[in-house]
Amino acid sequence: MLDNSISKDALTNRFREGLVTFQFNKAVIERHLYGIRSLLSFMEKEQFHDYNHYVEEQYRNFILLDTKTSDNCKQRNLRSIHLLNVILEDKPYTIRRTNPVKYSYPGEIGAIAKQFLEHLQTNERLTEITMRAYRKELSYFSQKMNIRKVSLSSMDKSDILSFISSVQNTKPYVLTRIKRFLSYLYDHQYILQDFSQLIKNIKSHRKEKLPSYYDINEVSRIENSIERSSALGKRDYAMILLASRLGLRSSDIRLLKFSNIDWDQNLIHLQQYKTKRDIKLPLLSDVGDALIDYITNGRPSSPLKIIFLTARHPYREISVSSFSSIVSQYIYRSGIDSKGKRVGPHSLRHSLATLLLREGTGLPVISEVLGHSTTGATMTYLQVDIKALLECSLFVPMVDESFYLQKGGMLYE
Repeated sequence: MLDNSISKDALTNRFREGLVTFQFNKAVIERHLYGIRSLLSFMEKEQFHDYNHYVEEQYRNFILLDTKTSDNCKQRNLRSIHLLNVILEDKPYTIRRTNPVKYSYPGEIGAIAKQFLEHLQTNERLTEITMRAYRKELSYFSQKMNIRKVSLSSMDKSDILSFISSVQNTKPYVLTRIKRFLSYLYDHQYILQDFSQLIKNIKSHRKEKLPSYYDINEVSRIENSIERSSALGKRDYAMILLASRLGLRSSDIRLLKFSNIDWDQNLIHLQQYKTKRDIKLPLLSDVGDALIDYITNGRPSSPLKIIFLTARHPYREISVSSFSSIVSQYIYRSGIDSKGKRVGPHSLRHSLATLLLREGTGLPVISEVLGHSTTGATMTYLQVDIKALLECSLFVPMVDESFYLQKGGMLYE
């Protein structure tokens, strides 16, 4: 609640100074100043000389009852009032986020599900995305069991089959998580029968997909489509080079820190977010120059240790969806044929792997570059390169006709 007040005459300057402190760009500042002008017009009409909590309430009611103003303008004016209050109360500006989804785990099985989730959180190095998936599936499982009034002692085969009978619950990733939970229940003697074996015997048919990739000329066109004179272009160019030239994953690019760069040795040393494996990669000259250009000429001033930041204040790390949109934007802008292909950061990683393969680089080396734990994971990239695949195949010599005509042969009479 707004405790102090400010005169109508001093309001605009105080508001503008606050927005500048928040490091908003000129367009955003002008948009919010327009919202404040609407407030001042209201105060003039109602003969209010000072802005305070009472005036705020009256103005909010006026906005809600106003039938002549569009909904978008109303939202802008309300947003301007929110920012004005933040400034007058000397509060830090923060992004308003939606409330996270809250999952429920009812009943006896739900209580053990929460225990299992704590076990995963403590003992396994799962990413937050994976943990969120476990929370979702186990919440759904707990609720279904609770509706059926199933307890640990009464759980039987029909309960599990009922749960996995729908198309939604036969998806491979759902089956895997529920199977692990059922194994946990059996291993810890909460249930007497190992129901995970029911899921083990269910075959999930997944349509095989070949990884998308772009050839060296297409990747070059993507990189050249970035306009590098702006701070935003400098940032995007450096991020895309880390994907196209070094094959880093989206998470490792977005979360790259200053401490990961060894400028003296020209190395990038980091622990992969997905696999938790340490990797060292050469800091190529083009990549290093792009990083230096962004850090010195494009990166906003911030105490954050992460290199790549959002363009608008409050500065923070770039989200998964934002980086995916950045890459797809430049792929479309480059004018290359992307029909039927993926257009996110991972397509650039696949492109590098395919290029290395075509140049005759061995699988162990490619695996090391990509940070794979085994060459088995790298074999995925071999599927897209028919030429390299043929080179890996064994030569089968022609068999002479006499072999089949000899005594005991297939055609011997």
